[in-house]
Order: sequence, then structure tokens, then C-alpha cells
Amino acid sequence: MQPNLLTKPIFLFSVLLSCLVWVAESLFHYFLFDHGHHFELIPDDQNELWMRIVICTIIIIFGGYIQRQSTKKKALEEEKLRTLKATMHTVEDRVGNTLLGIKFLLLDAQNSQIINLELSHEILKMIDDTINELREIRNLDVVREKRFSKDTYYLQTERRTAPDE
Repeated sequence: MQPNLLTKPIFLFSVLLSCLVWVAESLFHYFLFDHGHHFELIPDDQNELWMRIVICTIIIIFGGYIQRQSTKKKALEEEKLRTLKATMHTVEDRVGNTLLGIKFLLLDAQNSQIINLELSHEILKMIDDTINELREIRNLDVVREKRFSKDTYYLQTERRTAPDE
């Protein structure tokens, strides 16, 4: 169902702008052209009335169009973010479980003294860092793509922070 355009800020701005244009046009005619006549918010001249109606209607239609496009773009961005978050939950779950399995194998090898202790610590640190990076991507709030090459993009991730953080 189409959302009510009267609750949208861009559309409301276009309505207010068209009203402002109408009043400004009336004042313009009163002060510059009709010195001896009274102020007319609705002009007696049919051509003047028709012109104002057309201009104000075009402003309102344009505002509605911009509002609709803005709403569609916002919905698309929200859908992309939801899809990315769902994907990242799945990736974190599967890759994270695999990394934790590797971590347990390393700890067993470390306890059995099969592997070099220093090497084991480095590998464990890399695994922990990778798991943390996956969690950060999963919790992102803004998605920006950056082109790496012709057909390759990567994510620039940002998190929106609350004012008291």
C-alpha cells in the first residue's frame, strides 16, 4: 500500500514552497503591477490564476516524485543492510565454528607439545582477530561499497554510535 505522502518531509516542503510561491506571486503583482488595485490572493485574471495553479501543481508533483524516489532508495538500502546482516550471521556462524574447531585442535597440539608454542600463540591470535572482525561486520549499521577493481568491491563498514557512547 502507498504510504501517505502528507507525512513525508520532502512532499510537505514542496506543498509549503508552492504556497509560498503563490503568496509571493500575489505580493509581487500587488507591489509592482497593480498599484491602484487591492491585494488579491486569488487573482481575477484567469491567465494569472491558471499560471499560478500550473506552477504550484508542478512544484507539488515534483516534490511528491522526489519523496517517492527518496523513500524507495531508503527502503533499498535497508533491504541491502538486512541481507548483508543475514549473510554475515551465516558466515560468522559457519566460519566461526570452523575457526573454533581449529583453535581446539591447536590447543590439543599445544598440550601434547606437538606444535611450537610461539607458533601456536600466533595462530590462535589470528583466529581470535578473524572472529572479532566477523562480529564487527555482522553488527554494522551503514554499508558502503568501495571498488577494488572492475568487478570487485569490498565493504567499508561503519557503526552508528549512540550520542552517549
